[in-house]
Amino acid sequence: MRSPVESADPHGGVELLRAGSRSATAQVVAFIDEHREVFGVEATCRMLREHGVGIAPSTYRAAKNLE
Repeated sequence: MRSPVESADPHGGVELLRAGSRSATAQVVAFIDEHREVFGVEATCRMLREHGVGIAPSTYRAAKNLE
């Protein structure tokens, strides 16, 4: 896995979704897990939706229940 610096785009963002073995939902759930203590699930989902990665808090929680 590349570091955030290696994955950063020229506009200052970090590449979240890329081809690999994990599904897009699993990648998004992992991203939310990494940030939920600081920002919360709802705020993180809202930020992701604003940046074109649509996931609802209920989808996150459903995925967590399957783990």
